[in-house]
Amino acid sequence: MQNRLVNLPQLKILAVDDTLLNLSLLSTWLKRSPVKLMLASSGKEAVEVCQKHDIDMILMDIRMPNMDGVEATRLIRKTERNLGTPVIAITAHAFREEKERVLRSGFDDFIAKPIDFNRLLDIIELWSTQKPVDATEDVHKIQETSINQQATFDWELALKRANNNIQSAQHLLYHFNKMLPDIIKEINTHYSSSRSEEVYATVHKFHGACCYTGVPKLQSLCDAIEQNFRNTPKPKIATLLSELNEESKKVNLAIIEKLTELEGN
Repeated sequence: MQNRLVNLPQLKILAVDDTLLNLSLLSTWLKRSPVKLMLASSGKEAVEVCQKHDIDMILMDIRMPNMDGVEATRLIRKTERNLGTPVIAITAHAFREEKERVLRSGFDDFIAKPIDFNRLLDIIELWSTQKPVDATEDVHKIQETSINQQATFDWELALKRANNNIQSAQHLLYHFNKMLPDIIKEINTHYSSSRSEEVYATVHKFHGACCYTGVPKLQSLCDAIEQNFRNTPKPKIATLLSELNEESKKVNLAIIEKLTELEGN
């Protein structure tokens, strides 16, 4: 894998995500490669970067506040510098209908969260050689995993998500735990004020962060809440949010315990 990393072409890649934790992970993964990684934390910022710089590839998160990835991509397609730049959608869902939707929305390809390091390298290699879209099918095969979806915390999974880099995994855990109480409070505030769209958007953002920190049950609850929001009526939301609150407390304690252990070693 290290050999693949150092042999990547000298590309200028723009990563766009409103969750800084996710951008930090990509930076860690690619820092020893020839890739020059540029970062944008919003759709608006991504469009501004693309108006000023020639980019070889864009990794675009779909759901972001104010300007989502679909709108940002539409505007980037109008820029003189990057109208033909490959734009790869980053989505929390790997369903076939989601793939078809993002491709119809103007994206060239997609990666499902949590991003697997090998899949990321596949995508970079694939689009740096400008292969046609129908050659990407093998890249999208979803590998079955043996993850325990009811586990509160899985260190081996967290380590795997950080490409087996202990320091990177530790860094992600620390920042995830730091943001945890604020994002749970934000979700509860939106729900108490009957702001359904804001609840959905915040849970979606939280879901993306959960993908990289070895918290399978919390991630599963986020996914269940997102799925339930697509239904009318939404009878399970109150129960699911209650479970999310309780699970977040358990996650907080489990991460503190693991970080204390790592710091003692």
